[in-house]
Amino acid sequence: MIQLQLDLRGFPFKDILKKYEPCGFFPLQGDFLQTATGRIQLQLGGATPGTEHDQVYIVGDAELDGAIEVSLVDDFALTEGDAFTILHATGAITGQFAGLADGALVGEFGDTGLRIQYSEHDISLVAVSPTVIPDLNSDNQIDRTDASLFVRGFGLTDGAAFADGAVTGDGAVIVSTLPMLFTLNTNSSAGKTAFSHLE
Repeated sequence: MIQLQLDLRGFPFKDILKKYEPCGFFPLQGDFLQTATGRIQLQLGGATPGTEHDQVYIVGDAELDGAIEVSLVDDFALTEGDAFTILHATGAITGQFAGLADGALVGEFGDTGLRIQYSEHDISLVAVSPTVIPDLNSDNQIDRTDASLFVRGFGLTDGAAFADGAVTGDGAVIVSTLPMLFTLNTNSSAGKTAFSHLE
């Protein structure tokens, strides 16, 4: 199922709701504009776009804002490393969903979370463990450097980027994000480094 509440550039409609059951492929011919009041609701039930998970396919440019909501269907369980291309544009993608910077956590489903990734033509969701510190400096290693970046940004309440430690995409680096950043393993060197700085 795909539900969209959006503005389509060139159309005089303010709110458009379209549904596919259960999972679907939603093609749009022409540029796509989602405003701040827009909302896309997507379902994931497997790896295949259009049949097992929803995908919006835009022949044109995509300009993003507003909300995205994701749910799992058909008893589907995420596995760390699963990736889902939920939106593809043949033109350029600009903007981001509100509060969701690149790498931000879209939601948690049991022991696994979904992080959003933006590229020139695609938006993907990648399944990750939400209880470990993310790779804040994108060097493919999770280490003390990542913990140090979080500590350096700690206390920012607005405008912080993912690389500053704003892992939820809301621009804040605060104590409530710690459960998403660190495992409960007290032997974790990254966890020890960060917590020693916050005491």
